[in-house]
Amino acid sequence: MISPLEMDPSKLIPPLPSAVTTHDGVVFDPRQDDWRVGSLATKARIRFDVFDRLSSRMVHCLKWGLIIALQNTSCSHAVNLYARFKAFYRSVIEATDTIHDEIELSHILTYRGRLSASTEWYLGVIRILLN
Repeated sequence: MISPLEMDPSKLIPPLPSAVTTHDGVVFDPRQDDWRVGSLATKARIRFDVFDRLSSRMVHCLKWGLIIALQNTSCSHAVNLYARFKAFYRSVIEATDTIHDEIELSHILTYRGRLSASTEWYLGVIRILLN
């Protein structure tokens, strides 16, 4: 028998459920690539088809991170996580010719180099999502 520590981490990621209820009470299907998860205070649309340079496994992981945020925090917080990740993606990954299956330290360092002192906090938001 293989111990959990010896398993491929991608095999530990469960499949997406057919329905998720956000902290604000909105029910949606996370298996779709276009989420409408707004609340009374926030109209939100989260699209995953924009991440065409990420592997399907990476998109799956990103969805799980946002599901957890939507279930446990406000919609506006989850939308901020998505917006900051999308900005990171567009800045560092989108223009590459390869499909990425992980976020590497070089991606983070490149992005950090493109931020200013007033936008450096974006890295902290991305860290929250990636954790």
